[in-house]
Amino acid sequence: MLRLLFVHLPLALGVATPCPHANATGDTLTSGTYCTPGVAVCRVNALCSEVWRSVSPLTTKIAGLASIGNLSSYEGTKLLVQNCSSGFRLEQTTLALPPSLTVFGLENCPMQAQMPSVSWPLSLTELYLSNGSLTAIPKGLPLSVEEFWMDGNQIADLIDAPLATKILSVERNQLRVLKDVDLTQTQKAYFGGNPLTVLSHVHFSKSLQLFKCNGCNFVLFIVDTKSFQALDALPEFDPDTQLGLLVDSIKSDAAYCANTVKGTIKMLHAKYPVCVSGASFGDGLVT
Repeated sequence: MLRLLFVHLPLALGVATPCPHANATGDTLTSGTYCTPGVAVCRVNALCSEVWRSVSPLTTKIAGLASIGNLSSYEGTKLLVQNCSSGFRLEQTTLALPPSLTVFGLENCPMQAQMPSVSWPLSLTELYLSNGSLTAIPKGLPLSVEEFWMDGNQIADLIDAPLATKILSVERNQLRVLKDVDLTQTQKAYFGGNPLTVLSHVHFSKSLQLFKCNGCNFVLFIVDTKSFQALDALPEFDPDTQLGLLVDSIKSDAAYCANTVKGTIKMLHAKYPVCVSGASFGDGLVT
């Protein structure tokens, strides 16, 4: 990394092209046009003057940004943007992520506005969007995502959540109800710190290794037989290995379970009464 002592002017002499980052409240991360030739990624100010550039080895963690612009020339596979300045935003008109990215993160970057439409790299396997004041999961996430971390935001549902095969982590959000969610491909599910009271027809499989919902006090908990078996097979939660089952409490109304759900009460881990419906995921409609 190098702090520049000069102003880099990529524009041709005499051509007054407006800087697309003029409204940024601080530095913008970009690549290509406004960077020194041959530089993978750089920071520019509101005048599009380069103020920092990444030199070998390629920088993959960058902090203190106000915005992100066109990164299509970035050739790295990993990029984590952390601890952004106030008023952080993704540039709606210039934002572009490179196809090479497999790991991308915005951590501790509260956004001035909601996330714009993003063309996500099809090779993306890990996405970190923690503590960003987001109220919705981004749309169009690729099927390649294996780990999805969106802790410390304000989402109230899992609409548009990816079918994360390894980790789905949405702790410390505003989730109150989990209903009709397919987690059969998920190995570790983190829901702690949400005001969850209802889990209804959320589907798990034997690949499940962790269901962590510390602080969750369920008054309704309905799963099918296979999902119950997957949950019941988990050991008690181990904080060191991050494996097992952890909830604060589960209560179930036996009459409601029998008469409305047409299910039966079974004891999860021999202590939590759970309503188990007759059908399993894929066996037909479960009401």
